[in-house]
Amino acid sequence: MVTYLGTAFSLQVISPEAKETVIRVRKVTVDDVKEALSRGFISIVGHEATAGIMERILNVKVPVNRAVVRLSKGDVLVVFQLLHGRTEQTRELTPQEVEDVVNRGLYAIYMVTVES
Repeated sequence: MVTYLGTAFSLQVISPEAKETVIRVRKVTVDDVKEALSRGFISIVGHEATAGIMERILNVKVPVNRAVVRLSKGDVLVVFQLLHGRTEQTRELTPQEVEDVVNRGLYAIYMVTVES
C-alpha cells in the first residue's frame, strides 16, 4: 500500500489493465490526513504555492513533484482540493490567490482508496 498526496483525482490514475476497480472516496479532516501521512507518503503536488499552503495546514513537508502515478489495490490518494472554481485555461493561481482561497475555507480534503 502506498499513500499519495495530491490535488486532484482522475480516472487516469487507475490501471488501464483493470477491467473493474472499486474505489472509496470519503471526506476527511486535517487530523485524519496527518495520521495517514505520518506513516509515509509520496507527494504528487505539482504547484508550489499549493504545496506551501498544504505544508502549513498539515505541518508536514510537501515536495513539489509533477509525477504521474497509477494506483493499485490498497493504495490511497489524499486529495487536497481547492474549491475556487476554474481559472482561465493554462493559468495557475498565484501564491496570494491560493492563500486567499484557503483563508476563506474554500478547500476540502478527500481520501480515495482503491479497494479492488
